[in-house]
This record gives sequence, C-alpha cells and structure tokens, in this order.
Amino acid sequence: MKLEQLALTVPGIGSLYDLLAAIVPLLSLRRLAIYANESEEKVKAGALSLAQTKIEQFILHSCSSISWNKLSYILSGLSNIRFLDITMFHHNMNSFWWFTFPKLRYMCLILVEVSFE
Repeated sequence: MKLEQLALTVPGIGSLYDLLAAIVPLLSLRRLAIYANESEEKVKAGALSLAQTKIEQFILHSCSSISWNKLSYILSGLSNIRFLDITMFHHNMNSFWWFTFPKLRYMCLILVEVSFE
C-alpha cells in the first residue's frame, strides 16, 4: 500500500520537527496538509533529512507563532515542492524567505496580523 496524501487536523502542532520526522519514512507521500488550531509550536535544533521525500504539495495552516526563519530551517530539505500554501501569524518583520524551492509552481502565503485592541 502506498500513501500519497496525508491530511492532519490537530489541536496544536506541538513540535513540527517531530511531526515531520515521523512522516519522513512515508516515501510515497506526495501531498501533506497540516491544520492546527493552537499556538504550541516548539522548534528543535537540527535539520531534517527530507531530501528523499517526494512531497510536492505542502500545506500548513497554523495559529502558531513560529518565525519564518525557524520554518525555513525545518523545511529547507523539501526540494520537490511544487505547491506551497502556508497560513501563519505574522509576528516578526525579519526577512522571511530564506529557502528556495527549485520546482515551485504555486505559492500562497497568508500572514495573519494580530490586533492589540
């Protein structure tokens, strides 16, 4: 059996690094969607070995306050991405596009501004 699509709806991502590390062995996976409702993201040091994955579509909709720099560090190994859809809270104004996807054809980035009213 080959799993080509996986959609995870979770109350909070917890550790995105651990979640992606558990998915790495699914070599046939082409589409990964993660939907999280709570801001629980923790980032571990160390890059994942994602080079052997065949993930072409990556969707991350999160209420997490993870920074773009940390996200780029985790996702830097996803070189087969053609479709990228990310929704996150925009909480820092640093340069956020530190990674490239050579095969990218579609990108949707939504940054949600948090109001302090």
